[in-house]
Amino acid sequence: MGREIEDYHQSLTKRCEEHGISVTMYKTIKGLVNLAAISLAAFAMYEGLEPYLAVVFAMMIIQGPEVLEYIHLHGERTEDGE
Repeated sequence: MGREIEDYHQSLTKRCEEHGISVTMYKTIKGLVNLAAISLAAFAMYEGLEPYLAVVFAMMIIQGPEVLEYIHLHGERTEDGE
């Protein structure tokens, strides 16, 4: 498990450097987006949106970039047929 985490971190660092951003900045932006999604969901519930719809909305905002990150980090492995 430790080796997988280290490989993931190295891959993430490499990808971030390719786009001219540090891993710290990437994680900060990711955290702010997650916080904004939860805040937006809470506001939507306050305005009368059904709670389950607000939670689904927040999950879509949070998981969207997660899916893109996974595809971006693991895309080269699937192109090689592994």
